[in-house]
Amino acid sequence: MKLKSISWHCLFLSAIALSLELTVCSRLSVSAQELPTLAKNMSYAAARARLQDAGWQAAYNYYSPGRIAALNAIEKYIITKFGFAELVACPATERGLCYFKFVTAEGKTLTIATTNNSAGKQPSIARWEVKPAKFKLSQPLPMLRQDRPYSEVRKALINAGWQPVSDSDLSPSDRDRADRSGYPELQACSGTGLGFCSFIFSAANGQKLRVITAGQNSTLYGWSIETGR
Repeated sequence: MKLKSISWHCLFLSAIALSLELTVCSRLSVSAQELPTLAKNMSYAAARARLQDAGWQAAYNYYSPGRIAALNAIEKYIITKFGFAELVACPATERGLCYFKFVTAEGKTLTIATTNNSAGKQPSIARWEVKPAKFKLSQPLPMLRQDRPYSEVRKALINAGWQPVSDSDLSPSDRDRADRSGYPELQACSGTGLGFCSFIFSAANGQKLRVITAGQNSTLYGWSIETGR
């Protein structure tokens, strides 16, 4: 099967009124998110760690209990056993192949197909496909890694020249939340699900970067360039 191009908008946060929905560092050196070395039959877990260490984002999906219940047997095993939330699908017609997705802030996408996905086995790489970036960063990003504390991510971005952006149009409740957090760049937080929060930074030429955190500990979930601002 030829790998299909899959929409990467699942990493973007849709902020309407007060709600947020997402259907998607020890190393702080500047990174262009080049593809690290991958190999056929390489353990997917090892490849995943290597990609995240290189600044690629696993394109997480929110697998609620209800959504997990609707998965097929292989998909359910991958999610419950390994927690690989970047799983796209394990189609029944694909002879046991599963597909996973990674992205970069500038829109480069990587889709990996794995074999050995059945119970008791470790998924391994069968093949992969890279789609080119959709636009260019106006200034370099520091090396970011998912699950790092937001305080570390913020410091790295500021040191790399990305400035926090305070939004004067926030609602009173969101403004109060931003003031209490000590992070004026905080845009909004969801009150349900994984507890997503959205933050905005700006490059010198005005290009905007949206940063998403999750959980009470505010760890990095994803980041992407705002193309419409």
